[in-house]
Amino acid sequence: LKAGRSPAGGMESLWDNVVVTQSGGPNLISNGDFENAGQAGICDQETVFQDECEFDSWRRSSFVPLACLNWDPFADADQDGDVDQADFAALQACYTGPGSFTLPAECACFDRPESLEPDGDIDQADLFKFEDCASGPGIPANLACDD
Repeated sequence: LKAGRSPAGGMESLWDNVVVTQSGGPNLISNGDFENAGQAGICDQETVFQDECEFDSWRRSSFVPLACLNWDPFADADQDGDVDQADFAALQACYTGPGSFTLPAECACFDRPESLEPDGDIDQADLFKFEDCASGPGIPANLACDD
C-alpha cells in the first residue's frame, strides 16, 4: 500500500499486486493494481465510504470482465476455435467508435485494454487487435494473439 496527498485536500492510495479470488474458481484478478483518490478536505473526522465526499475508485491494471474469462482468444466470440466472419459480425454489432459508453455484457470482451485499462468503447484500436487474431473459418486461431 502506498498513500500520499494528491491535489491540495486530496488523498491518494495505491494497492499493488492484488489478487481477487472466487470460491471454487479461478482468480478473477491476478496481480492487479488499484488506485483510489478523493477530496478528503470536506470529510475531515468522518468515516469516508466510496461515492461519498467526492471519493472515487478505479483500476489501473488491465481488467477482463468475468464473462470474458473463457474467451481465448478474445476475438472468438462464438467460441468455435477460429476467428472468422461470424466473430467479426459480433464485433461489428458492438462497434461504437471512440468515446466512452456503457457497453452491453456481450460487447465488453471486445474492449481491449489501452494503456492500462479498457477505454469504454469498441473502436479502431479494438478492431486492430481483433485483426491480429483473425484466422478464417475452420482455421484454428492463434491462442497467443491477444497475449
